[in-house]
Amino acid sequence: MFQKISTSYNLVKVAFKYIKRDGELLMYSIFSLLSSMAILATFIGIDFFFLGFIDSMSNSEAAEGTADLLMIAYTFIYYLVFSFITFFFNTAIITSVQRRNNWEDNKLWDGIRDAKKHLKAIFIWSLINATVTTILKLLQKKFGENSMVGSIIVGLVGWAWNILTFFSFPLMIVNEMWPKEAIKESGSLFKKTWGERAIIHVWVGLMFFFLYLALILLSVLVIYAGLFLTWIVLLVVWMIFLMILSSTTDTIIKTILLYYAQHGKLPAGLEGEESIINLAGEKL
Repeated sequence: MFQKISTSYNLVKVAFKYIKRDGELLMYSIFSLLSSMAILATFIGIDFFFLGFIDSMSNSEAAEGTADLLMIAYTFIYYLVFSFITFFFNTAIITSVQRRNNWEDNKLWDGIRDAKKHLKAIFIWSLINATVTTILKLLQKKFGENSMVGSIIVGLVGWAWNILTFFSFPLMIVNEMWPKEAIKESGSLFKKTWGERAIIHVWVGLMFFFLYLALILLSVLVIYAGLFLTWIVLLVVWMIFLMILSSTTDTIIKTILLYYAQHGKLPAGLEGEESIINLAGEKL
């Protein structure tokens, strides 16, 4: 247990060293957020016309089945587009971490170019992710939106899928596996590292707890000083920053944890660090 705690701590520490050394890793998450916001605005515009059209069809018994199919297709396309954006920029982060593991330097557009090389894998996994998400949404709708039993069942199925496929996408990018192979390998690797993953969740959770606590304390001081508008700006900026940091950290940790699961050691991969951290967190 102490070994797992030490390894998990070192893994989180190495992840933040990657962010410190390669600031563009945060930029990829910023690009992802901006792209998602643009797509969301587009879908909101489409919703105004499309959902009205669906409602008019639903009022007709003859067209009710067609309306349901169109709604399912629309939901699927929605999740497909957002999945593709997320996985595209996640690929930029994964390949940048991989390049650093190989002692290669990173530039901002290197990750974007690498992501373009993996468009096929990104699209395939986006299709799978959108399909699963749409099925879960339909399952929740079948139980009823406010059904507690339905929410629990859907939540458990989603949780099981996330565990099974935890390493799947990084495997498709790093090892260039097909989805079936990646899912099978992901389940096997997760069994080897579930302890580290659980402890990492605690470490990262504590870190973000203190970051949110700092926000609360700073907010109290700003509001006490009567700077309400400043507090609003501070709150929005800080929340966006934490969202970006959380997304970037999660992808980096998943990539490094995959390396650890496959090689039994954590990569140093940073300039000026010639050592590798072994299972016990000792430098070799």
